[in-house]
Amino acid sequence: MAGFVGFDRGIRRLSFFPSAGLPLGTGPVLDADATVAKAQATGEPWILIVNAGRPLGWVPSVRLAGHPGDTPLDQVRIDAVGHTFRAGSDSLRAALDAAVLSPAGQAVGVDGDGRVVGTASFDQLRAAIQAADNAGGPDMAGTGDQPP
Repeated sequence: MAGFVGFDRGIRRLSFFPSAGLPLGTGPVLDADATVAKAQATGEPWILIVNAGRPLGWVPSVRLAGHPGDTPLDQVRIDAVGHTFRAGSDSLRAALDAAVLSPAGQAVGVDGDGRVVGTASFDQLRAAIQAADNAGGPDMAGTGDQPP
């Protein structure tokens, strides 16, 4: 049965787990009109830039070094988010996909209006996946429990 289900059954299985229990971090998220100095003060390797709460993209902190401190972040080259996931309603698979496609390795969770509610790292995703698995979700081998 496991051979029939396929080698990526573990990833596909995550579609059955909601992201509702995934803890989201709140930083570093800065508005596009914030300054390079403010971004540098976070000490973080990546800064998520938003406009009216909606994600514009990521800026690596190393890119900030060539800009004066009073430069608004929207005047710095911003890398695309990849894609977002809807926190609480999309699956853990959608959140993992968002992290994989993100240049920062962070999944960006948004609300129904597309505003950022937080980010999740690979470590946070792994912990949520393990917790869901320990709660008795669908069998990883594809030979036991059926999806809910």
